[in-house]
Amino acid sequence: SRLPPSPGGVKAELDVFVSKAGLRLVKTDGKVLGAFPLQRIQQWGIPTPGTFKLSVQNADKVVGLVLHGEPDEVQAIIGCLERKVAQIIEDVAAEEEGRETGFNNPDAEHGGGG
Repeated sequence: SRLPPSPGGVKAELDVFVSKAGLRLVKTDGKVLGAFPLQRIQQWGIPTPGTFKLSVQNADKVVGLVLHGEPDEVQAIIGCLERKVAQIIEDVAAEEEGRETGFNNPDAEHGGGG
């Protein structure tokens, strides 16, 4: 999604990319303004339509970011973010489950044999 500049803070046309690796803010000239791993994103929301606010843990402080864009674009970014986070939570849960069922269990069936 392309978001126009926000009043105050950094003024730039941005492309926002969301992946399992995190949220990336890239200027239209290709320069990366920020890359935030999903694990570091504390919270996000839409205070007003077309305004996307998020808090990111950066070293020992929390940084607030505000992006402005078309309300439906902002909605799409949030939706994407929530899906990615849900996906990661599922992956982690699946891993935990895998550990609980015990891959190191000598009694577990390994197929073959009779």
